[in-house]
Amino acid sequence: MRTGVIAYVMEKNFPFEKEPELAMEIKRHYQADEVQIISWGQRHFDIMDAWWLLTARGMQRFVCVFAGYGGRGGREKHCGHLRVCK
Repeated sequence: MRTGVIAYVMEKNFPFEKEPELAMEIKRHYQADEVQIISWGQRHFDIMDAWWLLTARGMQRFVCVFAGYGGRGGREKHCGHLRVCK
């Protein structure tokens, strides 16, 4: 079963150049096939858009998390899970 992760980055000043590094950390942690990152700066891309994109790319299992980038060493941290649907 293919797994997709939707990560919502909560920081308003998320450095976009760090997005690929954050995606790789999340991908490794969840053993995911694909990761979509959503952040404050993206006005026309939200959780439903990411879910639809992952569904179109064949994902069958979804994990949706709040994520942060910062703290010690600038490494990704997970702050909690969201439930997208039943």
